[in-house]
Amino acid sequence: MTKPHNRGEQRATSRWMRIARIMYAPFLVAVTASSVLNLAVNRAAGQTGRISTPSGVPSGDAQKGKQIFKKDGCYECHGSHGQITSRSGPALAPNLIPFAGFNAYVRHPSGSMPGYSEKVLSAQELADVYAFLQTTPRSPAVTEIPILNSEAGNAAH
Repeated sequence: MTKPHNRGEQRATSRWMRIARIMYAPFLVAVTASSVLNLAVNRAAGQTGRISTPSGVPSGDAQKGKQIFKKDGCYECHGSHGQITSRSGPALAPNLIPFAGFNAYVRHPSGSMPGYSEKVLSAQELADVYAFLQTTPRSPAVTEIPILNSEAGNAAH
């Protein structure tokens, strides 16, 4: 980011930064809450790789889910960890939708995604894929990326 050339540009830049902070504050709160919940779920899984889920949802194995995600070609549209948004598919992780919605969409999708019936992808395999997607780490906060902090610091001065 380059330094503003005059006071008008500097005011516009700082005004935009204030607006961005206000607009993204609720999003950051939701992401933080989701991170804490995911951490608790992953810790509950222990060393077995199994992810605990709410009642009525099968428990999944993240390692098996990773293999299924790759074998069934999910990565081609959603990225290696479900984190990519592309023309052919949205990012699935790290902000997962609830399992019930995930299951419903995988079984009866809209758009260009093919449907995966129970014959093609069992309920347990789908739970395994969901468990794998739960392991996708969040991107670091801007404040945790040194080069962005130095650039942001230069722009504010």
